[in-house]
Amino acid sequence: MRFSQSVVVARVLPQPEIYEYLRRTAKDEGLLPHVVFHAEILDARWDGELERWVVTTTAGTWRARVFVAATGHLADPKAPQITGIDQFAGDLFHSAAWDHEATLHGKRIGVIGTGASGIQVIPQMAAIAKSVTVFQRSAPYIIPREERAYADHEREAFRKFPGLMEEVRRDLFWTNEETTPRAGWFRRRSRRRERSRSTSLPRRSKTKSCGRSSPPTTIRAASAS
Repeated sequence: MRFSQSVVVARVLPQPEIYEYLRRTAKDEGLLPHVVFHAEILDARWDGELERWVVTTTAGTWRARVFVAATGHLADPKAPQITGIDQFAGDLFHSAAWDHEATLHGKRIGVIGTGASGIQVIPQMAAIAKSVTVFQRSAPYIIPREERAYADHEREAFRKFPGLMEEVRRDLFWTNEETTPRAGWFRRRSRRRERSRSTSLPRRSKTKSCGRSSPPTTIRAASAS
């Protein structure tokens, strides 16, 4: 399924609009009748006589010729084993099991981890909390988020010229690829490979610099004030 242009988002990365985009795209592509929600897989076995996979879930049993395990390795929340954590008096929950009853405004918040979930929730917490302290094992690269609201004239242009949205998406993708140090190295290596395949000349030991910028500043911890 390719990039869908059925929804014009008002901002770059807000969760509600991404959620609505996924729901509407799944509906438009006719996927919803084939999806079983809130079903935990209990067992999956290959039946040699039937030549089928037998998948047992909390919502029933299915048989199929092909079984694709695409759940990811972070599907189940794992709480850190910290001595005395059961005595913590404040609100305590995992980002994968969000406590919507908890009030975070004006609180001193501690966040353990800086993965994909941390990228999403920490900036939102920082905007409303008294202080936010981030505990992490390894420092990731930090780059500007550059999130902003699309102006009315931009959204109108997206509606009138659908190809413009594809162009903006392509520009965002390759800009981010060039910004990431490792991705930029991979692209330059791929380009050198393509050049070596298209010519019979021997490969040079030195290549021209592509002007990669220095790595962004790393942050090891954000201390509470």
